[in-house]
Amino acid sequence: CPRCDVVWCYCCGLSVNAADKALREGHAAEDPIFGHNEDWETNANRCPMYLNMIEQVDDEWADEDIDDEEEFEELCLSRFHTWRTLKLLHQAKRQLGAMSFDRARNYFSSLRNCGFQDGAIDAAGDKPLFYRSSSGCSPHVATPALVVADGAGPSEAFLPSSVSELRAMPVRALKQVMTRLGLEVFRGSEKEDLVQALVPHLPAA
Repeated sequence: CPRCDVVWCYCCGLSVNAADKALREGHAAEDPIFGHNEDWETNANRCPMYLNMIEQVDDEWADEDIDDEEEFEELCLSRFHTWRTLKLLHQAKRQLGAMSFDRARNYFSSLRNCGFQDGAIDAAGDKPLFYRSSSGCSPHVATPALVVADGAGPSEAFLPSSVSELRAMPVRALKQVMTRLGLEVFRGSEKEDLVQALVPHLPAA
């Protein structure tokens, strides 16, 4: 976060110190947040580096009708924001109580016109972001806190430590990293072109 200078996971809202993560050694230890992404496919306390990776473990996140990568990323982000909004509304209603929540809805037009009905808000309490079908339908247990703010995820602010991590990144994130490094991004560049442009900037093994 550029305001408080805390590295955090956009998916679960936990700081790098609070998040469950694998130990990283050598140069990889400089960016411990990436340890939170290791083994996320089977560890319910870990998060994927990018939301478009969730389809690897949860078929409900797959959309065969979308071929464009950036369009699919936007769909995943929209789905995440819907889930998180409902989750936070559920937390607020639980903390305030149903009567106070109704009074708040009558007073605040943003809450009154949020587009979500009570049934969806009430059901959001038990709904995980996704299920891991590869590990016996294990749900994703990380829950966003009320204090989580919108903004770019921390994983997009750091350069990964390997070529494989670069190739796992969406095109949009690769371009953001290049911009952060002061590298020119040419229109029409393929994903592999972006990866190769960033390879010389990877930390030495």
